[in-house]
Amino acid sequence: MLKLVFLFFLSGTNPSCAGEGESSIIFKERPTPIYSKISASEKIGAIVFESELSNQPSKKYDVALIHGEMPDANLKLEIWVKQKFFLFSQYEKYEPVALRRFHSGRFWAKFKLKALTDQPLKIAAINSGVKFDHVFAVYEAEIFIESQLKEDREAYSERPEQPVQVSSFPMPGIIVRGQWGASPPTQPYTPHTPRMLTLHHTAGRYPLNPEESFDEVQFIQDYHQNARGWIDIGYHFLIDPYGNIFEGRPVNVVGAHAKWKNTNNAGISVMGNYHPPESDTPTVKTFDAIVNLGRYVSETYEIRVSSFFGHRDLNATDCPGDGLYQMIPELKKEIFFPDIPPAAQVVPANLENIKKLFFSRD
Repeated sequence: MLKLVFLFFLSGTNPSCAGEGESSIIFKERPTPIYSKISASEKIGAIVFESELSNQPSKKYDVALIHGEMPDANLKLEIWVKQKFFLFSQYEKYEPVALRRFHSGRFWAKFKLKALTDQPLKIAAINSGVKFDHVFAVYEAEIFIESQLKEDREAYSERPEQPVQVSSFPMPGIIVRGQWGASPPTQPYTPHTPRMLTLHHTAGRYPLNPEESFDEVQFIQDYHQNARGWIDIGYHFLIDPYGNIFEGRPVNVVGAHAKWKNTNNAGISVMGNYHPPESDTPTVKTFDAIVNLGRYVSETYEIRVSSFFGHRDLNATDCPGDGLYQMIPELKKEIFFPDIPPAAQVVPANLENIKKLFFSRD
């Protein structure tokens, strides 16, 4: 069996952007996605990927969600939940109740258990006719109670009976919803007025070209709407490595990007994973796009510098990753104080090292 596996953990300091520390599955001690080489030479029915058994979950669950990359569709995915009352390793095996795979290879899968459990689990893949060697990836795996899944981040006291009037964000050059093929919301939005900005990373695929960026935005909306059950994509804006800014959920309605901190909060998410050991490197174009968007939104809604946050400032998460989080002081300076002469700026001692890291990839 040709297989190379790197284990990951999704814990209270979650490298993903879920912000749901208590809902994460923990696999060993390394905050990295799973990557596994899959060979087309394996026999049909062979188990070509099997993760380690997770640590003991901190809460009960009856739903598991995973998403990642499956370049070849001929894999059968399962989760194996350890049986509580057996001394030796025996598992209850589950197939997805829903699975979506995009032409880009991005996929999500939802598993529904027979009953609530607090037992650890494994993720497995079985060869059902793999046609070529490839790398299978899992970027995120989380557990929930189904009845609480939607409320985990869209916990509003009430929704309006009539649809909120929304229009495309008027910032020049932005890729609006209609241009990237957004689906409509499944329920009416809740209106708000942004008074703060929060920076995230998607903790998923790093697009290798602008075409992949369009695919990734479409995938994220589908995952948020159809796997998590939210009414729309959670973020208000998404930025790719090439400086493209995508309009997500309309900025004048409540999003779903920071648990219990969504009202009056506009969420900006950068595509890729900027936390070790993945550590994608932000590009100059990404930096400039964050600055330009931040200026436009902050001027439009009179947002102050004290109200610009990284996601980890608001929730128990590693989002937006160390690579972006360490740039927040420089981003604040460029967004809110662009005309201050250098001599009057408060310059961190390690700014030059940060700049070398930041501008090393474009």
